[in-house]
Amino acid sequence: MALSRDKCVLCGKEAVRSLATSRLAEAFGNLGNLKLPLKGRVGLCKEHYRLYKKKVKAERETSLARMKDLYS
Repeated sequence: MALSRDKCVLCGKEAVRSLATSRLAEAFGNLGNLKLPLKGRVGLCKEHYRLYKKKVKAERETSLARMKDLYS
């Protein structure tokens, strides 16, 4: 039985990383056409993992900038 982490949930290529489904949903927003499990881990290929990292980095930088404004 193959795990869902063996292939990328977005494109079907070989997965290199696995993420919690909640983090994936936070980063990519509503993935209505994609059937994700409610909890657990899913796989991402190299390309989609890079895209995930870029989105999370941008969100983290904006939240840190807001925190700096509050305490300056």
